[in-house]
Amino acid sequence: MDDAYTWLEDFFKNRAPYRSLTLSSILPSVFDRYFIIEQNYGIIDSFPFDEYPEDKEQIASLNKRHDIERQFGLFLNYDNEDLYRPVSIRELASIFNVKYSKDTIHDIKPTPGVACLPGKSRANLEKLVKLLVDDECRLYIQDAYRYPASVKYAQKNRILNGDDYMSFVDEMGLDYCSYLFPVDRQWCLVSFEDVDNPVLACNDKIAMQLRGIEALEYFEIDPYTKLSLVL
Repeated sequence: MDDAYTWLEDFFKNRAPYRSLTLSSILPSVFDRYFIIEQNYGIIDSFPFDEYPEDKEQIASLNKRHDIERQFGLFLNYDNEDLYRPVSIRELASIFNVKYSKDTIHDIKPTPGVACLPGKSRANLEKLVKLLVDDECRLYIQDAYRYPASVKYAQKNRILNGDDYMSFVDEMGLDYCSYLFPVDRQWCLVSFEDVDNPVLACNDKIAMQLRGIEALEYFEIDPYTKLSLVL
């Protein structure tokens, strides 16, 4: 019998109902440090942010939105990552004059002039995973019952290496309540349904190593931080 999952099974068995989604409502507060792992973003520097209508209902506003999107090659173009200049969240906060924090992206007026860069985000997540996973790990998927019958992943899984976990991410995404961790539980990489970013819980040694991953965007939080839902 593999007891590596007991700490999570007991947590969910004894978890009290919660009114707001905080980190402590989805993860036991047994780690030294906690970090939200952000997506990477890009910007089109010449995009007319002030001219782009926020209204999505009026015909005139929709037409103007579509005209601007066509001008920049964005209209119905879903393979557009190369149109953006990679930009840090700190620089975005400066450009749009908002506070630099885990909520910066939510505080910026939503336009297609700023967008998540899926390729760069995945590459940096993979760097993080390769840093963390140096031996066989466990992957616990609390809501595995949501999977289609054809999916190969069970509630309890063994992950052999970083590539093995990234295969899971590529196949299933991060919109599940999943927990990747080594048996000694020095760290745990968490995703949760409808939460827009994964969370890394870890010891101080692992936390110090995050600085070595170039372009990895992250913010330290505490267990009582309210988690942002998908935009």
